[in-house]
Amino acid sequence: MTPYTNLKLITQQVQKDAAFYSFLIKTAIDGAQTYLDDLRAFRKVLENSAASAVLGAFPGLAALPSPPEAVPPGLWKRTRDLISRIRKHPGYTEAIGQALDIIPKAAPVVTQATIKKLIALTNHQVQIEFAKGAYSGVLIESRRNGETAWTPLDKALASPYVDTRPPLTAGQVEHREYCIRYLKGNEPIGEWSAVEGISTRA
Repeated sequence: MTPYTNLKLITQQVQKDAAFYSFLIKTAIDGAQTYLDDLRAFRKVLENSAASAVLGAFPGLAALPSPPEAVPPGLWKRTRDLISRIRKHPGYTEAIGQALDIIPKAAPVVTQATIKKLIALTNHQVQIEFAKGAYSGVLIESRRNGETAWTPLDKALASPYVDTRPPLTAGQVEHREYCIRYLKGNEPIGEWSAVEGISTRA
């Protein structure tokens, strides 16, 4: 008999799995993402602000609380096995499945992101307009002057976003290409947009 044939042990393991996984996702990973966002904001000030601007202190990584009791690998397999056992039980009904939220859901339709418009502003800046719809925002990548590799530019939570980077060669106009991808929370989702290009102006 395996430990998971006993209902009490199954319940305890589910609770431990949930607590440990919640800590990993909501505390550890979200904390690391916040630190990454702080570093990107710091880099943006360093790269693009005037020399008279205040750079501020280097971002610090906040200390994490102690994690809950560790669980063995195979969390998703344990969860799927448990759900399968529940569904196969003679007393299982759709109402029970809805109450436990274990009825399979149709995969959501993810729309390809779209850049609505690029506008060349003065001082070599480019305004990027997009519709984020029900998503958290977009991830923006860019290429300049025939570059072959895409460079992550920023995460934009609202439209429009303005690319304030100075040109690669001071004072000279350059051709820039952009593509975007939707964000669900902090995670990219769906397909990249079509590539759109524009030339900057002084």
